[in-house]
Amino acid sequence: MIDLEDMDDIAAEVADIMGNGNLDLSNLNFSVLQEFPDEVEINVPAVKEEEKTILVATPQLSAPTVTTKQSVPNTYKDLHDSADGWISLSAEDKEALMDQEINQLSDLPLEIGFPGNVDEIMNALEQGTPVPIPVGSDSVQLKLSFYMDKMPHGIVDKQLAGIGATSLEIDSKRNSIIVFPTKILAYNKWQRNKTKLLYVGGKINDERDTTSIKEIQDYLSDDKVVYKKFLVVADSLYKLLQIIEKERYKDYFLMIDEVDMIQSESNYRPRLESLIDHYFEFPPKNRCLVTATMREFSNPRLQQECRFNISWKDAPKRKIQLYYTDNLDALTAQQIQSIDKAEKIVVAFNSIRHCKNIIKLLSEETRKECTIMCSDSSQDEAGDYYGELSSGNKLPNRINFITSCYFAGVDIKDCYHLITVSNAQQNYQMLSLDKMTQIYGRCRITGGILSDIIIFNSREKWNTDTAKDYQSSLLKQASAILRLQQIATELGESDQDLQVLFELVKSGIREKGVINIPKEEAVRLTRRNIFKKDVTAYMNIDYLVERQKLGNTIYDSYNHLEFALKKLGHNVEFQYKYGSIPISEEQKKIETASKDELHAFIDAQLSEMIEDLREITKSRHLTGGEKQELQSKKGCSTFVYRFYQLQEYADADTLISHLWEIRHSDKRAYKNLQNAAVFWALDDKHPFKRDLLRVFKIGRKYKASEIHELMAPLVKYHLHKTIKQRAAVSLLKALFLIERPKTYLIKGKNPARFKKHGSLRIAKTEENLLKYFML
Repeated sequence: MIDLEDMDDIAAEVADIMGNGNLDLSNLNFSVLQEFPDEVEINVPAVKEEEKTILVATPQLSAPTVTTKQSVPNTYKDLHDSADGWISLSAEDKEALMDQEINQLSDLPLEIGFPGNVDEIMNALEQGTPVPIPVGSDSVQLKLSFYMDKMPHGIVDKQLAGIGATSLEIDSKRNSIIVFPTKILAYNKWQRNKTKLLYVGGKINDERDTTSIKEIQDYLSDDKVVYKKFLVVADSLYKLLQIIEKERYKDYFLMIDEVDMIQSESNYRPRLESLIDHYFEFPPKNRCLVTATMREFSNPRLQQECRFNISWKDAPKRKIQLYYTDNLDALTAQQIQSIDKAEKIVVAFNSIRHCKNIIKLLSEETRKECTIMCSDSSQDEAGDYYGELSSGNKLPNRINFITSCYFAGVDIKDCYHLITVSNAQQNYQMLSLDKMTQIYGRCRITGGILSDIIIFNSREKWNTDTAKDYQSSLLKQASAILRLQQIATELGESDQDLQVLFELVKSGIREKGVINIPKEEAVRLTRRNIFKKDVTAYMNIDYLVERQKLGNTIYDSYNHLEFALKKLGHNVEFQYKYGSIPISEEQKKIETASKDELHAFIDAQLSEMIEDLREITKSRHLTGGEKQELQSKKGCSTFVYRFYQLQEYADADTLISHLWEIRHSDKRAYKNLQNAAVFWALDDKHPFKRDLLRVFKIGRKYKASEIHELMAPLVKYHLHKTIKQRAAVSLLKALFLIERPKTYLIKGKNPARFKKHGSLRIAKTEENLLKYFML
């Protein structure tokens, strides 16, 4: 966390430049229709079922406080295709100008079709008897295509899943680029019409190769496809835009679907936020962000985007069985076993390891009915349980586990019991209310959710000492980081003699410009955008705000989730199961075996990858492109990243051997290896190396307190850091060969046994050692 006395002054200066506050169009004073009466104040006649109807909204705009451009409202022309300048609003020829503004649809009817045997189903649910499969249910809720011909621009809050937003844009009479956060979502939509649509993304198992540049160029030149429709995986958008070229962006409508997933996943998929950089390259009327679970944005430019809110009357409420427990796996297994064996089950749990643990708690016969549906990159980890949706988007097995890539956008056209598991002990497994809504919305059959179970645990509050407005606090810190970096750069450029000093300052700022979260990678508050400029990482801030809010308001107590679900109008039956299911010896063995199995899986992946790595590095360094390719292999990302960082310091064989030894260790082991490699690469005449060799004598013994007393002033002088006793001892052990019977005996140099120097020798004049060593 940053603690700067002049932070308020810096923030005030940034605020003067950027402005502050936001313009939220959802709070405007709209005149809306509550029902569909014959006579209403705005004199819109009764509506017939087959007609497309837009409700007239007359907003009272207030002056925006942010100094970015004011939002551009939607007009009827933006939502409809019309041969002239008018649009018919009713059967009685009431018309409106196509240029008239329409900022939102409000209180739309939601038709819910019930199965013919609904009474039998309800009776079975109430009595706890086997639920019959719904029959004769052909009607579905209304779709957006009933109200408009194409998607609105701006931020579109559709509020409900399955209302056809993606289909609407695919069918629109214009060129479209529709961006999805995962391959599965893009591929799923592409299968709808492979001749008219083009999937742009990576390989999908054996079914679809990575989209080539030639495929994109051939599709663009295909005269048979009048309106180009690109279904793009987030990581592939840059490649497509390079081919289309910026001057033609005005000929396309860019739609980024499931934008809430960018907020949730940008921390461990940093490239996701670059989508927002590309988003603002398109004209205001040629872009939209869409989700059914809209959250607040900290990005001031997004706060200024036109908001198009769609609310539905009589949206269905859920009947939820809610369980609080300290043994998620065992309780989930019990719930699975209690369900009639003739009916299908979906278990939503964002952890393949936990899914496999649950499966192992089931009977041997039941395990044969289990499938894990996850990303294809996790296929090997899921092993024999891996599966995908069957033809017609049916579930592949009776018991189906799904991970996060199936939580949004995927259509499941089947009937099943839903078990949603939220593990608050792990951030990426802790589900927001919106995420639970998305999971529930995957079922595309009316009445298809036969029972609705949520199982959860709790956690201690996180960041309780932070300011009440956590978002403002993080934004202020990010602004301070950027401002300090800018000042350091300007001062360094103005005086060559001070350049090294300010490079040290910038290194220190980068090191401190993160938020540390238990059991996770540190979250950066700034990022490098697509224009190579340091900017605030707004999506990371959104992620931090959401995690803190969830941990401190929903999962900090056993009953807060129940209250939150009831506040949404759901019917919740709560059961307190904490302590009622102790971890059995069998479960302990399963968890131990599961960890061993995971390690064995990672080892197998690494062994295969290392063969390629050794071959590449026989004669040269690993390139950035090769690094990215090797990192894409499951379980190999961290190993490859670490090797890439160290490869210039020492010989590849020794580095690979050490990285293999510490593959399952914590970060401290890697920190020691990096420090050893950096010290090895340091010029023998560098003042820091010479001082260390002068102060610490080979053959002498030192107590921990002595090591700290001798090491601290050297680190303070050369690395400009204060070091504690434990860190001082760790650093010494990384730099020297140490033997420890009782005290620390220095036996020699080069504890890592490096054989050769790498291509980089850190010069004796290098003063910014902080960018090399990890302390």
